[in-house]
Amino acid sequence: MPPPLASSGFGRGQPPPGPPTSPARRWYVATAIVLTVAVLAGAAIVGYRAGQTADTAAPSTVPTTTPTTTTPTTSADAPATTQAPSPTTTAGPATPPTTATDPSQAAVDAEVATLARFVEQARGLKFKQPVNVRALDDSAFVARLKEVTDVDRARHAGEEQRAGDLLHALGLLPLNVDYAQAAEKADQGAVGGFYNPEDKELAVRGAEIGPFERSIIVHELTHALDDQYFDLNREFEGSKDEASFGFTALAEGNARRIETEYVDQLSSADKRKYDQAQAAASSATDLSDVPPVILALLSAPYELGEPLVRDQLASGGQATLDNDFTDAPSTSEQVLHPDKYATREVRTPVAPPPADGPLIDDGVIGELGTLLILRESDSVGGAAVAAAAGWAGDWFVLYAQGSNLCVRIDYVMDTARDLAELKSALTDWAAGQRGRTVQSPEVGKVRVTSCVPK
Repeated sequence: MPPPLASSGFGRGQPPPGPPTSPARRWYVATAIVLTVAVLAGAAIVGYRAGQTADTAAPSTVPTTTPTTTTPTTSADAPATTQAPSPTTTAGPATPPTTATDPSQAAVDAEVATLARFVEQARGLKFKQPVNVRALDDSAFVARLKEVTDVDRARHAGEEQRAGDLLHALGLLPLNVDYAQAAEKADQGAVGGFYNPEDKELAVRGAEIGPFERSIIVHELTHALDDQYFDLNREFEGSKDEASFGFTALAEGNARRIETEYVDQLSSADKRKYDQAQAAASSATDLSDVPPVILALLSAPYELGEPLVRDQLASGGQATLDNDFTDAPSTSEQVLHPDKYATREVRTPVAPPPADGPLIDDGVIGELGTLLILRESDSVGGAAVAAAAGWAGDWFVLYAQGSNLCVRIDYVMDTARDLAELKSALTDWAAGQRGRTVQSPEVGKVRVTSCVPK
């Protein structure tokens, strides 16, 4: 499976590598995936852990528009964010008052009140207002999730189509697989909870609440708390860079960090129950026919975001993390390399390469997307990681050429050595594959073209 990842998901409404990401930001928690994937950041192997959120943004290496995860410009194009209130702001109750006529909801609210206190302490912020939490059985949860995601899909149908076309052209998604349908299956099978910042409601999958469900609530309560201070419902409409992915990785990494801290403090007995419930959720979900690239894209924000957040906390504490939500990573490179985020190393602008036919889409592929591409010809991952590192900037064009669907990418790298290493890796990737070429159109640039039948 292509790169890294592990945890649930890139967001819906969100497309993939070079993929798009949806502006409508729902924050999910995928709980049923236990795949093993290679982590982009270091060719290490990590477990795709259940109980992770599946959210709304794909590694913005995507073409475009939608999830807006990509925008044709640099991080300066990312929408401005609001200033964060002081972390010491007092908060109201974490849960709404319950009614004596609904004992099941009263029980949920009691659980949430306890979990909210844990989240407040771990996050260093207080809830400003109650959070609506609903515990739903499997059928009711899937119905509610579909209701929410259908609205987003209808709003961004064209973006998902373009995201799928990009993956097809790169050879990362089989031509007979519909991206939107595969992503929807991953959502319905793997999502264990979600927070919708549009209606401020949190839904968890499970009529009964045990340690596993509590970990999901903790993850989603973290999103709700961050939303109250930093506005998670941000729009990246029209963006073609990786700003959406960077913001998603930050938010998911923070929620996963606090979820992990919650699980780590469970008693031995509760940890056993947690493990059993997680295993049961995983075995009950069949994602065997969901393409690896989609699972990888979905899990990237979680798997890569948590180490980034921990690094930020270690280097600057609470104040640094809070500031990050107003100045989130603008590239997948910054997410993969926290030191480059610390110095705010930005993407080098690259002019669009020529398109040999009607333009369908364009945007940034990014280091993460490049890693996904190279992983196709590198089962171990080490060479792919090394070749993608040193990324400085790129721009792709997706276009139709007769009966073919084509993508062309121009890359620039940090050094001449990095450029030579990338060109060698891309040449290996293209070797023996019809429709793929690698060229040097000018000094300091590598161009790759890939065409497949429509």
